[in-house]
Amino acid sequence: MKYIYRNITTTVEQILIRRSDIYGDNNVTIHKCQIANVDSTDAVVDVYLETYNIDKTVKLHGRNDDSNYNIDADDYATKADQKIYYHIKSVTIPVGSTLSLFTDHPCTHGNMYNFVIKATQNVDVLLDYEGGRNLHERNLSTSQQGITTGY
Repeated sequence: MKYIYRNITTTVEQILIRRSDIYGDNNVTIHKCQIANVDSTDAVVDVYLETYNIDKTVKLHGRNDDSNYNIDADDYATKADQKIYYHIKSVTIPVGSTLSLFTDHPCTHGNMYNFVIKATQNVDVLLDYEGGRNLHERNLSTSQQGITTGY
Protein backbone atom coordinates (compact mmCIF):
# COMPACT_ATOMS: atom_id res chain seq x y z
CA MET A 1 0.00 0.00 0.00
CA LYS A 2 1.04 3.58 -0.65
CA TYR A 3 -0.25 6.58 1.24
CA ILE A 4 -0.49 10.21 0.28
CA TYR A 5 -1.37 12.99 2.68
CA ARG A 6 -1.86 16.45 1.16
CA ASN A 7 -3.03 19.74 2.53
CA ILE A 8 -4.54 21.48 -0.48
CA THR A 9 -4.59 25.25 -0.08
CA THR A 10 -5.13 26.33 -3.66
CA THR A 11 -8.15 26.21 -5.95
CA VAL A 12 -6.04 24.87 -8.83
CA GLU A 13 -6.56 21.17 -9.55
CA GLN A 14 -3.98 18.95 -7.86
CA ILE A 15 -2.71 15.64 -9.24
CA LEU A 16 -2.50 13.11 -6.43
CA ILE A 17 -1.56 10.05 -8.51
CA ARG A 18 0.31 10.89 -11.68
CA ARG A 19 -0.32 8.99 -14.91
CA SER A 20 2.29 6.77 -16.47
CA ASP A 21 3.05 7.05 -20.16
CA ILE A 22 4.26 3.46 -20.18
CA TYR A 23 0.96 1.81 -21.00
CA GLY A 24 0.49 -1.81 -20.09
CA ASP A 25 -1.42 -3.97 -17.69
CA ASN A 26 -0.51 -1.81 -14.71
CA ASN A 27 -3.56 -0.70 -12.79
CA VAL A 28 -4.04 1.61 -9.84
CA THR A 29 -6.44 0.63 -7.06
CA ILE A 30 -7.58 3.28 -4.60
CA HIS A 31 -8.86 1.76 -1.38
CA LYS A 32 -9.67 4.97 0.47
CA CYS A 33 -9.84 8.67 -0.27
CA GLN A 34 -10.73 10.91 2.66
CA ILE A 35 -11.29 14.62 2.08
CA ALA A 36 -11.57 16.77 5.22
CA ASN A 37 -12.74 20.36 5.09
CA VAL A 38 -10.27 22.27 7.28
CA ASP A 39 -11.47 25.74 6.26
CA SER A 40 -13.94 28.06 7.97
CA THR A 41 -16.43 27.84 5.06
CA ASP A 42 -17.98 24.98 3.08
CA ALA A 43 -15.74 23.43 0.42
CA VAL A 44 -16.97 22.37 -3.02
CA VAL A 45 -14.92 19.45 -4.34
CA ASP A 46 -14.37 17.65 -7.64
CA VAL A 47 -12.55 14.29 -7.80
CA TYR A 48 -11.86 12.85 -11.23
CA LEU A 49 -9.69 10.78 -13.52
CA GLU A 50 -8.03 12.63 -16.37
CA THR A 51 -6.14 11.50 -19.44
CA TYR A 52 -4.77 13.31 -22.46
CA ASN A 53 -2.47 12.75 -25.40
CA ILE A 54 0.98 13.77 -24.14
CA ASP A 55 2.63 13.56 -27.58
CA LYS A 56 0.08 15.88 -29.20
CA THR A 57 0.21 18.25 -26.21
CA VAL A 58 4.00 18.59 -26.43
CA LYS A 59 3.86 18.90 -30.24
CA LEU A 60 1.23 21.67 -30.04
CA HIS A 61 2.45 23.55 -26.98
CA GLY A 62 6.08 22.60 -26.38
CA ARG A 63 7.71 21.11 -23.31
CA ASN A 64 6.94 22.25 -19.78
CA ASP A 65 9.24 25.28 -20.00
CA ASP A 66 6.77 27.49 -21.87
CA SER A 67 3.65 29.41 -20.87
CA ASN A 68 1.40 26.35 -21.28
CA TYR A 69 2.85 24.73 -18.15
CA ASN A 70 1.01 25.54 -14.91
CA ILE A 71 3.58 25.39 -12.11
CA ASP A 72 0.87 25.37 -9.39
CA ALA A 73 -0.81 22.27 -10.83
CA ASP A 74 2.53 20.76 -11.99
CA ASP A 75 0.91 19.94 -15.31
CA TYR A 76 0.00 21.39 -18.69
CA ALA A 77 -2.67 24.10 -18.75
CA THR A 78 -3.99 23.12 -22.19
CA LYS A 79 -4.08 19.41 -23.03
CA ALA A 80 -4.70 17.73 -26.39
CA ASP A 81 -7.50 15.13 -26.50
CA GLN A 82 -8.27 15.61 -22.80
CA LYS A 83 -10.87 13.31 -21.26
CA ILE A 84 -12.25 13.70 -17.72
CA TYR A 85 -14.26 11.10 -15.82
CA TYR A 86 -15.75 12.44 -12.57
CA HIS A 87 -16.07 10.38 -9.39
CA ILE A 88 -17.72 13.35 -7.71
CA LYS A 89 -18.48 16.80 -9.12
CA SER A 90 -19.39 19.93 -7.19
CA VAL A 91 -20.00 18.08 -3.91
CA THR A 92 -20.23 20.37 -0.88
CA ILE A 93 -18.31 19.31 2.24
CA PRO A 94 -19.53 21.29 5.27
CA VAL A 95 -17.12 22.91 7.71
CA GLY A 96 -15.49 20.34 9.99
CA SER A 97 -16.74 17.36 7.95
CA THR A 98 -14.92 14.56 6.12
CA LEU A 99 -16.02 12.80 2.95
CA SER A 100 -14.86 9.19 2.51
CA LEU A 101 -14.71 7.62 -0.96
CA PHE A 102 -14.00 4.06 -2.12
CA THR A 103 -14.04 2.45 1.35
CA ASP A 104 -16.58 -0.25 0.42
CA HIS A 105 -15.86 -0.38 -3.32
CA PRO A 106 -12.25 0.30 -4.33
CA CYS A 107 -11.63 2.31 -7.47
CA THR A 108 -9.43 0.53 -10.02
CA HIS A 109 -8.30 2.31 -13.17
CA GLY A 110 -5.55 2.07 -15.77
CA ASN A 111 -2.23 3.80 -15.24
CA MET A 112 -2.81 6.22 -18.13
CA TYR A 113 -5.00 8.42 -15.89
CA ASN A 114 -4.15 11.19 -13.45
CA PHE A 115 -6.16 11.05 -10.22
CA VAL A 116 -7.07 14.69 -9.58
CA ILE A 117 -8.80 16.73 -6.88
CA LYS A 118 -10.00 20.32 -7.07
CA ALA A 119 -11.47 22.20 -4.09
CA THR A 120 -12.75 25.71 -3.51
CA GLN A 121 -11.41 25.86 0.08
CA ASN A 122 -8.59 24.33 2.12
CA VAL A 123 -8.94 20.55 2.43
CA ASP A 124 -6.79 17.73 3.76
CA VAL A 125 -6.67 14.58 1.64
CA LEU A 126 -5.62 11.10 2.70
CA LEU A 127 -5.23 8.55 -0.07
CA ASP A 128 -4.60 4.82 0.38
CA TYR A 129 -3.73 3.06 -2.90
CA GLU A 130 -1.56 0.50 -4.64
CA GLY A 131 0.11 0.54 -8.03
CA GLY A 132 0.79 3.61 -10.13
CA ARG A 133 3.12 6.48 -9.38
CA ASN A 134 2.88 9.02 -6.62
CA LEU A 135 2.97 12.80 -6.78
CA HIS A 136 6.75 13.18 -6.79
CA GLU A 137 7.62 10.63 -9.46
CA ARG A 138 8.22 11.82 -13.04
CA ASN A 139 8.03 10.30 -16.49
CA LEU A 140 11.48 9.54 -17.82
CA SER A 141 12.41 8.82 -21.39
CA THR A 142 14.41 5.69 -22.10
CA SER A 143 17.61 7.73 -22.34
CA GLN A 144 16.95 9.33 -18.92
CA GLN A 145 16.15 6.08 -17.13
CA GLY A 146 19.59 4.58 -17.57
CA ILE A 147 20.26 0.89 -17.83
CA THR A 148 21.38 -1.15 -14.85
CA THR A 149 23.01 -4.50 -15.35
CA GLY A 150 24.13 -6.99 -12.76
CA TYR A 151 27.70 -8.28 -12.70
